Amino acid sequence: MPSMKEFWRAWFSYSRAERLGIMVLLVFIGLLTGAKFLLPQWIKPQLAADFSQFEQEIAAFESDTIIEINGATIDGLTRLKGIGPVLAENIIIYRTALGGFIAKEQLNEAKGIGDSKYEDIAPFITVDTDSIKKIAINRWTLEQLGAHPYVGKGLAKAILKKREKGGKIKNEQDLRTLKQLKPEKLEKLRPYLDYK
Repeated sequence: MPSMKEFWRAWFSYSRAERLGIMVLLVFIGLLTGAKFLLPQWIKPQLAADFSQFEQEIAAFESDTIIEINGATIDGLTRLKGIGPVLAENIIIYRTALGGFIAKEQLNEAKGIGDSKYEDIAPFITVDTDSIKKIAINRWTLEQLGAHPYVGKGLAKAILKKREKGGKIKNEQDLRTLKQLKPEKLEKLRPYLDYK
């Protein structure tokens, strides 16, 4: 074991540049390990950025999560950020009642989906309208018509009454005569109507 005198002699046998390099390295390591304690509290909040949108995009990229909502199962829907099994089931129940989604914005109408959640998942969903179940306006019963979210019992009764009085409903003009059918409701119903 070397004595203190030999230790210091070995220390000073380094060149000045080598000693300086060692000291700079030690100071740098000390600063890095103690930086979180040395930073003032007012700097820390500035360092924290909002990466939520970035995290969503990364999550979608990593899992290739683009979900077609008319064919998605509960498992498929739960791959979307913020959609759990209960919310996925609500989406499927609403989709079934509608006969399928015409536009992804209709997802907002499902129980539990608000504007915020919709905005989070909208970039990761698509809609295929090929499998839309149409409303057979001239064949469906009161219960079938009334169960559709855009029809309801009142309008369903008016449709049946019109069919009983005037026969088959041939087109949109026939429906416009119903007082219960407001223009905005007709706009929503239009893609679902089948007059055959």
